[in-house]
Amino acid sequence: MRPSFALWLIGAAAALMPAALMGQSAPLTLGEAVRQALARDQGVAASTFERDAATTGIDIARQSYLPRVDALLQVNRATHNNISGLLFPQSIVSPISGPPVIENSSSSVWGTAVGTLVTWQPFDFGARGASVHAAEQAEVRGRAVVARTQLDLAATVADAYLSVLAAEETLRAAEAAVARTSTLQSVVDALVRSEIRPGVDAATARSEHAAATMQVVLARRARDAAQALLVQYVGTGAGQTLVRPGDPAMPTDATPDAPVNHPVLVERQAAADEAASRLAVAQRSADPVVALQGTVYGRGTGVLDDNSSGSGADGLGLDAYNWAVGLSVTVPLMEWHNKGARQAVEQLRVQAAQARREDAARELTRRLQVAKQDEQATREVAAQAAVIADAARSVATQVAARYQAGLSSIIEVADAERRLAQADIDRALTGLAIWRARLAVVHATASGVEPFLNALP
Repeated sequence: MRPSFALWLIGAAAALMPAALMGQSAPLTLGEAVRQALARDQGVAASTFERDAATTGIDIARQSYLPRVDALLQVNRATHNNISGLLFPQSIVSPISGPPVIENSSSSVWGTAVGTLVTWQPFDFGARGASVHAAEQAEVRGRAVVARTQLDLAATVADAYLSVLAAEETLRAAEAAVARTSTLQSVVDALVRSEIRPGVDAATARSEHAAATMQVVLARRARDAAQALLVQYVGTGAGQTLVRPGDPAMPTDATPDAPVNHPVLVERQAAADEAASRLAVAQRSADPVVALQGTVYGRGTGVLDDNSSGSGADGLGLDAYNWAVGLSVTVPLMEWHNKGARQAVEQLRVQAAQARREDAARELTRRLQVAKQDEQATREVAAQAAVIADAARSVATQVAARYQAGLSSIIEVADAERRLAQADIDRALTGLAIWRARLAVVHATASGVEPFLNALP
């Protein structure tokens, strides 16, 4: 076989080899995990649909400025018996026009009607403008809800990602402890067999190894639970490799002491503005309604001039037409009685929305201050954790050497190993804790999901 063909064959086999045989799928970074979750989350999709509905609501509100045009086409066959007298407006008894009849008849005739009515309010004392403004604020609130939903999801997924990394670091440290205690157990067993050390040392070494093995089982269980939560958001396989981000640098710009354009504040402010617009609508509820109206219509009837019934298709054509233009002013007299109550209700809703906005601002400010304090404290703890881990490793090495030289007990060795295992875990977790604190600061100050994504590695 020629070398060139052999190389080609190896390359083709590698290309066709299943991903499972080639190893794990491509590593998943923190930023990629958050973006995948944002793309597939149904909560984000639902808030987006609601925002789009609010946008359409603006168009509907603006259409109230347009004239209203109603068209009618009616064909009926009915008797034409009529009497004089008054009926209050209602929707049960059908109206009939024409002179009263001397006696009732069961004969029926065709009747037709075609007409158009145009109604337009040239001015409304600001009621429609307030309704449009309320619809616009509903759209602003919808956009803020989308931004808040995305930002909260991004923070949740980032926390789940870091939780998986923390569980993997804990598992890695526990497995390292198992390896060290296994080595220690071999050394102790050899010393006991040589009668250099008592048999109780072998039992102690086995106990330490079993305890370290138990920690591995618990750490693996915690890692699997954390992975399952991340998979719920991201939708990738539980075995996908996660990239551990490096320690974040201190922010170069001064972090604000209070959030300004956070989506929660924008949402609450839009809700307050929307309530204020509803209040303006309520203040106009008792104003007169001025309408310009115009109509044109035609009617046909099978009733003859002598009030007798026509025959055949009489009444199916239009026998007469009319047109009219005019101005109507409607004054809702009793609405003045309800106007005060309506205003009071809407005013209370405005105050409630403003109170929620202030409460959200205070809560975000508190979260920001706590996050900034946590970040500073975590960085200081991380620096000390590194010192402690290096010292614990040095102590464990020296104690093990002293034990083999007969200068220390197995208890001292076991204690040094436990301290080293915990120090390794602490050093690994404090680095991830810095990221948690940094992202908490960004979450409390970000104006949307993009600034949060920009802060991710």
